[in-house]
Amino acid sequence: MLKAGEKPSGEASLGTCPACRLGEVKITYTEEDVPGFGKMLLLTYKCPSCGYKVTDLIALEGREPSIYKAKIESPSDLQIKVVKSSSGFVEIPELGVEIRPGPASQGYITNIEGLLVRVEEAASVLRGDEEAEGKLEVFLAKLKEASEGRLAFTVIVKDPSGNSALVAEKPGKVERRPLSPEEVEELRRQLAGVAFEFR
Repeated sequence: MLKAGEKPSGEASLGTCPACRLGEVKITYTEEDVPGFGKMLLLTYKCPSCGYKVTDLIALEGREPSIYKAKIESPSDLQIKVVKSSSGFVEIPELGVEIRPGPASQGYITNIEGLLVRVEEAASVLRGDEEAEGKLEVFLAKLKEASEGRLAFTVIVKDPSGNSALVAEKPGKVERRPLSPEEVEELRRQLAGVAFEFR
């Protein structure tokens, strides 16, 4: 029985690690209450032998597939929460950023500032690539302006499973609308890696 204020959590064994095939993957789960979004299950799969780790989020309260948009216009807007599941798509059009889920996609809860840090870390892998270096420096300069609240930009989050969102304390700061059945189908095709289909 849970004590007052205690969160449901647990651990289980899933079997052999898909990365090293030596260790045993353990799954830990914790229920989190995200203000403005609801209860979520935070899952972590981890292999103690090789360090393999995957995280994901699942909404525990029925959520419909949706698209969220927030215009980031001031430093305080950088505190808007980003809830991204492994099936969530994130775009920042003004910076040319698209984060598409793939086989190694992970879920996380952060804020806009933390999202920009993740983008910077991902872009940094291009350092040393002479062909990309010039474009990278221009991109990182714009990213710095955005992270300091000196460049307005838009963050868009879409999820065909309904497990991702943008959550703001200030009412009206985040726009949300349900995805159409066609949009859900297109996002699911992208998740499956299907670029086109025959009809």
